[in-house]
Amino acid sequence: MSKTIISLGLAMMLAVPATAWAQEEVAPSEADSSADASAAEGSTSDAMAEGADEASAATDADTSSDASADAGSEMSAEASADSSADAGGEDTSGSDTASSDGSSYSDTSDESGSSDDGDSGDGLRFYVGAERAETTLDLSGETLQNRYGRDQLDGGSYLGRVGVRIAEGISIEGIGSFAPDDDKGGRDAKFTQIYGAYLVTTGTVMETVEVSGRVGYALVRAENATADEKFDNVSYGVEMALPLRVFSDSLPNVRLVGGGTVYSQERQARIYGWHYGLRYDFGF
Repeated sequence: MSKTIISLGLAMMLAVPATAWAQEEVAPSEADSSADASAAEGSTSDAMAEGADEASAATDADTSSDASADAGSEMSAEASADSSADAGGEDTSGSDTASSDGSSYSDTSDESGSSDDGDSGDGLRFYVGAERAETTLDLSGETLQNRYGRDQLDGGSYLGRVGVRIAEGISIEGIGSFAPDDDKGGRDAKFTQIYGAYLVTTGTVMETVEVSGRVGYALVRAENATADEKFDNVSYGVEMALPLRVFSDSLPNVRLVGGGTVYSQERQARIYGWHYGLRYDFGF
């Protein structure tokens, strides 16, 4: 019994150091294992971090590539748009030039065509007219009244009119008349001569009716059975003209005209009259 107890005591005494040694051996192993696990976890974390960094870098690279591609696409699109705009501008410029040239040509043609009928253009523009004139001689001097036998005489004649436009709305014209024998009746006057030179200005009312004012110098010869006198003085008058082309463009460039003129105004005699007829405008 005592041997047994002693043996157990010795065994316990031997077991305690062995257990302590085993624990010391196990503890470092566990620590090493923990350290190895921590290291492994650290390596895994580092690997994951590196993978994440690489993925992020790849994503950034893809984003940069996409951005670059988008920028390149935008730049290409802008370049294409600019090229198209330049090409369109050139085409438009060409078209404008052609249109301008065409307009110039058509304008020139229009002006040339209209200069032929005397309405516009850079060439000389003329007009001629044929009119019937009804003229009156008023006498206030006793001497002339005794010669003619009355204080007022009337007579008719035919007027010819020629003019040239020297500027827009400004013309120089001359008139001349003749009186056939049948325009002399009884003791009325026969106006055998009516000549005049005038400066004429013309304007348009409502783009239709032309209104002219004239001032110049005139010579009139009036005769009847008892007297034959000449009168010359400053002359002035007005006239209205209606183009036939108001009614149709196919009609010739002819105008219906009518107006009044004071041929001479002196202290003892005054000569005035009305005229109406046709006028034709043309140009070269």
